[in-house]
Amino acid sequence: MKCGRCGAIFISHRPSIPPQRKVAQKPQQNDHLFFSLRGFISYPHINITGYWSYPAFVMSSKNQVFWLHLILAMVPDPAKKVTGLFRPRASVITTPGSKAIVHIDDFWVGIGPDPFDDYPWNGQPAGIYPHETIKGLSPSGLKEKERALLAACEAETHRFEKDKTLSQDFCQQWRDLSHPVFAGFLNRLAPDFIKTLEASLKS
Repeated sequence: MKCGRCGAIFISHRPSIPPQRKVAQKPQQNDHLFFSLRGFISYPHINITGYWSYPAFVMSSKNQVFWLHLILAMVPDPAKKVTGLFRPRASVITTPGSKAIVHIDDFWVGIGPDPFDDYPWNGQPAGIYPHETIKGLSPSGLKEKERALLAACEAETHRFEKDKTLSQDFCQQWRDLSHPVFAGFLNRLAPDFIKTLEASLKS
């Protein structure tokens, strides 16, 4: 089942059936390639469906910036019209602004080290979607803001690569759209990005 607001695909946080391969669909006109990744890509034995973070920047050993995405397990509650968000189930690293996947870790099936192994799979939700800063947005209104953020991500990638700084406007955009639960999780994998973002918002 797909979320009508954000386009993410719902999946139980502890599925019993291995995910099936999905064929990537072409994004609609003016859509960022991020939406194709979030909505349509999966692989045999690796499940990257769930609630995706917006890009966080990580630096390679060669000082090249890549985009890191965390995917949270999610379970919808149709009666309450909300979705429970659980611990990260996977991470995906891409080249900036593209669908070119550099690396995938699927924590649920044990592919790659799990930096969140202190979080139980069947515990209480880490958060509830939608969060306060997007509750009043229509699906089209949210998509418009997401497109603006993703365009800003591409511009800020070069800035971060050059001197590890981020503009205050970008940081505000990122925080307003991102679920608050992501900052703590991303701090384990993209600490420089989160530290810079938080410092910019405090200045």
